[in-house]
Amino acid sequence: MYIPMMLDQATLWPNNQMSYLKKINKNYLDGRYICPHEAAWRIFDFPIHHRNPAVQVLSIHEENTQAIVFKENTTIIEAIRNPSVVKTTLLAWFESNATDPTGHDHTYIEYPKYYKLDVPSKSWIRRAYDSSNMVSRLVFVHPIGLMSKSITLIGKT
Repeated sequence: MYIPMMLDQATLWPNNQMSYLKKINKNYLDGRYICPHEAAWRIFDFPIHHRNPAVQVLSIHEENTQAIVFKENTTIIEAIRNPSVVKTTLLAWFESNATDPTGHDHTYIEYPKYYKLDVPSKSWIRRAYDSSNMVSRLVFVHPIGLMSKSITLIGKT
């Protein structure tokens, strides 16, 4: 069974053979963690991609505490100055609500049903068709990580 190596890939070196492997032929073991649910889907040959309904992952964070992902050869200063790296779905939602009053009737979680996220510009664009089957998923937030008042306000706006 072929399993693509992606972000959850790991390169493993056995501790007792580490120096031997590095010096002789640099053999290594490539591995990938698969959760039990994904393993069952693959064993029963269910489709993994192109699932319906589509799921839009929505980030949630306090001001200036969003996670930033950048390439290894990019400096931290360059990454911070790049607006497409720093801008999240939450910040794009705030900007969209500031410019488009028709979005005021929808909560952050309902927003992907009526707007789609344009990934290159990281901005919300009003949908031209009904997408009531769109599902939103908030990224897990530890209760200590955010003030509970902030989460309540986002859910009720």
